[in-house]
Amino acid sequence: MPSSSRSPNRREQILHAALQLFGTQGYEETSLQDIIDKAGVSKGGFYHHFRSKADLVEHMAESVMEMALATVEEVVDRPDLTAIEKLNEHTRLVNSRKTESPTEIMVILFELYGERKNLLLEDRLFSLGHARLEPLLHKIIEQGVREKVFHVTYPQETAELYVNLFLLNQRQTAEAFTAMLKHGDPAPLAALKRRYAFFQDLVEHTLGLEAGSLVLEQVAADTLDNLWLQFFGPRRPGEE
Repeated sequence: MPSSSRSPNRREQILHAALQLFGTQGYEETSLQDIIDKAGVSKGGFYHHFRSKADLVEHMAESVMEMALATVEEVVDRPDLTAIEKLNEHTRLVNSRKTESPTEIMVILFELYGERKNLLLEDRLFSLGHARLEPLLHKIIEQGVREKVFHVTYPQETAELYVNLFLLNQRQTAEAFTAMLKHGDPAPLAALKRRYAFFQDLVEHTLGLEAGSLVLEQVAADTLDNLWLQFFGPRRPGEE
């Protein structure tokens, strides 16, 4: 019989225990031994699945990225949605995932942009995102051209530009939001929301859409507010 450390559920058991501890104690305050004790595994059982606490978080980040990409794939394949509806549904679903798992998001952000920036993980995640997102966006844009709602001459190049700008915006926003979490200061929220408003305006112009056709600005603003409330409660800029 295989040992308990090789149980298919053991990896998820360790991840779940780590998330619980990160949520109650914080990432930095949670030791590897805390995770091992909480999960009820031996050190060997832990090391069978993860090399370290940082490696555990990297697996967590890749899992979150995979789930987000799978969500986009499901939306792209839906025959009942128009191209605009697909862009908006993708935006809603990906952002709802963030607010449903705030501890995961916080831990990943601190691993990526905390005291020691994890540039290798950042590059891995964004390379994965670029490779998977570009063909999906290409499909949506081609559908929009067929529906005569997107006025684009070069769908493939437009998809590449969209994904590059999207990932750049995500990287800059995530880093700024991590700094906000670290200092407990909500003052920069307005600037982050403005960044999403700019990105929506840019995408709408690029695709030849009327202003307000997309929901990115509102959904992103609601997500930022929701995450902030979950971490700190109803504090407003300037409040101590």
